Amino acid sequence: MMGAVVTEAETRLAARRQDAARAKSAMESALADLQLANNNLMAMKLDDAIAAQRRVEEEALVFTKNVNTLYQRAAKWKAEQRRFRSSLEGLDTFEAWATSIEGDLQAIAGNLEYVCAVLEKEGADTHGPPGRPQ
Repeated sequence: MMGAVVTEAETRLAARRQDAARAKSAMESALADLQLANNNLMAMKLDDAIAAQRRVEEEALVFTKNVNTLYQRAAKWKAEQRRFRSSLEGLDTFEAWATSIEGDLQAIAGNLEYVCAVLEKEGADTHGPPGRPQ
């Protein structure tokens, strides 16, 4: 009887060891699958991060080009503004010259009107009334 109990216990022990070995093997397989899935997930996340970084670098490059273009335009506009202001300074002297010339021309026009009036008066006195042939 004792031998049967021992044999039965040894059989159960062997079955438990086999179950433990199968469980250990299944756990190792599951752990390997989990590690593989983790590695794949890490690789995907890393690929996503690299792609995002490339997009950021491309956007930064475009931004830098835009900044350079805007800087060049601003420099050109500033130079144009300086040239425009310097030409406006020249217009002040031109305005004074034009005002002076206008005064001179008005004086000349006044003198010419006087001369014309005197000549018409002298012509009327020497030729008689206008519209009569002599």
